[in-house]
Amino acid sequence: MYLIFDNGDARLRYLKESLPESILTSENVDDSLIYDLIIPIQGINVKNLIAKTNVSLFDVLNKYKINKVFAPKMLNIYYDVIPYLTDELVIGNSKLTVESMLPTLYSKLNRTLINMKIIILGYGFLGQVLTDYLIKLDSDVQVYSKNERDLKILTVKGVKTLRTVNNLAADVIINTIPANIVIKENVKAELFIDLASPPYGIDKDVSKTMDNYLLLPALPGKCLPKSAGELIGKTIADLND
Repeated sequence: MYLIFDNGDARLRYLKESLPESILTSENVDDSLIYDLIIPIQGINVKNLIAKTNVSLFDVLNKYKINKVFAPKMLNIYYDVIPYLTDELVIGNSKLTVESMLPTLYSKLNRTLINMKIIILGYGFLGQVLTDYLIKLDSDVQVYSKNERDLKILTVKGVKTLRTVNNLAADVIINTIPANIVIKENVKAELFIDLASPPYGIDKDVSKTMDNYLLLPALPGKCLPKSAGELIGKTIADLND
């Protein structure tokens, strides 16, 4: 039996539905049963509460019979902790992020992405998926990375590369790097989309002064919660086989 404490994330409903024997709750449950605890993807906060709830992780562990703990990343507790934020899940989530972003991109620009000059900052999983999508759409793509291996892979693929974030000029710039690597004066674009996690690609206070800046964090949970929740559920089920 899986136990999930509801923190308001729309994905959790579909996560529960994808796991036949599971309970999604914000209240106490039967303490005579043995559970596998699932920590929502936001994890545990600095107060050891399940993120966006008032539920203490240690209270849960003390009160209930917990067999395994499925968490987005490893936890320093004396339980069998299984991190579920696997490469496969991150890649799948990256695909959902790109799929969620495209309608916003079209609506903001009101034109095709064919031959559009687009700079992608970062070549992690999200940057890779984004690059592949936009190339298939015949966009004119450039990718920034400071990793020499990434640059070699991109060159072999025939993708144009950037080694600096100075003087970034394109129709659209899309950031995937969770670090303040860009300054406002170096951005010349109709639209700057930030898909990264905090602290984002541009200083938060500076970004508020930019008319072309659009912050779009955590898109799968907002736009495609069913697909995102089912993806997490499938990953956990596979890890529990």
